[in-house]
Order: sequence, then structure tokens, then C-alpha cells
Amino acid sequence: MIDPAGQRNYDCYCQEGKTQSHSCFFVLHDGHLLRPSWFWVFLRRDFGGKRSTFGTLTVSIHTQLEQNRHIIHDFAVNTLAVIPNDFGRLTYITSLRDLSTGRYEHAGLAALYPAEAIQQALKQCHEEVFQRILETPLSLQEGDLQSCLQGMEGPLSDTVSHWRQMEAYRVLMPEDSPDYLKELFCSNLRALLEILQT
Repeated sequence: MIDPAGQRNYDCYCQEGKTQSHSCFFVLHDGHLLRPSWFWVFLRRDFGGKRSTFGTLTVSIHTQLEQNRHIIHDFAVNTLAVIPNDFGRLTYITSLRDLSTGRYEHAGLAALYPAEAIQQALKQCHEEVFQRILETPLSLQEGDLQSCLQGMEGPLSDTVSHWRQMEAYRVLMPEDSPDYLKELFCSNLRALLEILQT
């Protein structure tokens, strides 16, 4: 699905489905999608009578879907859309994750939404941006990575050297990604960093 307005930002598209809910797609620039995988899990459940508790507030499964949809839309439009490259988005989302617990922390979202809904939504965003990068041709990944690293403190050559030596890119991967995707990502980054080093 391509953004009909041609905007290079994030928009939310919802279309009526044949089920009791909606299917939602969040459009990254150039028509790539953020598609909540949890949506399909919930669709297979019987909404009738099933309820889930966030703290002291009990909400229906349908409300959970709506909540998660709003979180992803909020995060995409107000945060990710202002970051100019995919590696920058991936780096930012990773910075929200506590490496000791694997949980994502975002003060702005925490003031508005239940904690577990935030975890589901940010985890999904992390996975989708990671997959988008892997689906991008290496020639385009090179420019995207270079733009990301140039936005960091210090000379580009020093940043590239540090990333190569410390393999800093390993922390960027979603923890639940399949091993073969993690291996592909690391292999790509090693090659890209070598190119940028020369």
C-alpha cells in the first residue's frame, strides 16, 4: 500500500475486515508498512466474554487492539517520523530497551497507555523496522547507515571504527528475531562498515 499523498511520514490506514475488528497498517516512507503481527493473533480469538487486566483496569480484547493500534500510531507519527533514516529509527528504538530486562521504556507513552500494551507495540515497531532494513538492498542500506552514523557525535571514521571493533550493531537486533535473520543482519553490517571505513 502506497501513501496516496506521497508524504514521507507515518500514517495510519484502517480498513474494515470481515471479522469483528479492523486490520491496521502503518505506512513508513516509500510505502513500506508497519503491520501489527499481534493483530492476527487476537483475530483468532473469541472476543466474546474474554477480558484482560492492565493493573486495576479491565478491558476487552477489542479494546486492547485499539489501544495497541493507537500506541503504534502515536509512536510512529510523533517520534519515528522525525528520524530521517531507518538505521536511526532502529538505533532509537533499541535505546528504549533495558538490556538487563528486555523491556522498553518510554516516558511519554507511559503517561498515556498501560505498560503491557506499550511493550507489545514497541516490540512490534522494533521488529518491523529491523525487517524493513533487511529487505532493503545493500546499496541503499549503505547510504542509510552512513547518514545514521554521520548524525552521531565525532568524526564518521571514528564512529565506523568503533562500530567495527566493538560490533556495536549487535545490540540493535530484536531479541526474538530468528537466528538466521540475526546472522544476516550482522553479516550485512560487517560488510557495510568495511565499505564505509575505506
